[in-house]
Amino acid sequence: MLLFRILIGLFLYIVISTPINAQTIAGYKDSYFQVSNNRDSKVCEYDKKYLEKWCIEVPKDSRGLYVGFKQLLVYSNESIQMIDTIRKSTKWTLPLTNVRKLNIKFPAIITFSNDSTLKGFDYFTGYELWTKSSNYKNMFQAGVDVWGVSNNVIEKLDVFSSEITAKIPVKGNITNIKGDSLYLFIEKDGELFHLNVVDEIGRAHV
Repeated sequence: MLLFRILIGLFLYIVISTPINAQTIAGYKDSYFQVSNNRDSKVCEYDKKYLEKWCIEVPKDSRGLYVGFKQLLVYSNESIQMIDTIRKSTKWTLPLTNVRKLNIKFPAIITFSNDSTLKGFDYFTGYELWTKSSNYKNMFQAGVDVWGVSNNVIEKLDVFSSEITAKIPVKGNITNIKGDSLYLFIEKDGELFHLNVVDEIGRAHV
């Protein structure tokens, strides 16, 4: 089960790091959605036999999509678009400026900028929920949780308010974090470490 969680985490990391000219496919119930950035930049819906149902144009640098809770989001280097799959049109567009990392996962969209500023946006409307200045070196998603990395400590953020809900001391150069609310797999200094989140938070408060 833990190995399965690691593989799922790595798959999600690969999807959001997909090269700009790649195609990304995601399934949802009896349909499949594909964003293509070859000659024509478009996102299409296909039925379970992979027959095309409809397509609409999207920005030329679109590089991936996220499907969940009856919502279809297409992201590029410059924006996130919420696609209305009933009307086959764009509901809203969220511009992205100076964004280093992007975390799209219900219930919030989190951006991490080159100046270490984090912003949270509502998953359904794209409205800005909060802005947080930080000294974080990096940001990682582990299940539904978002962790900020600073000097010798990782901090879990409340995605609705940006408040810090937990701190765990971790020394070393952290290059990746995967896992869930109970366990974290941390890659640092070329090695993989396993942490029990509950136990580590408990130790930090002793």
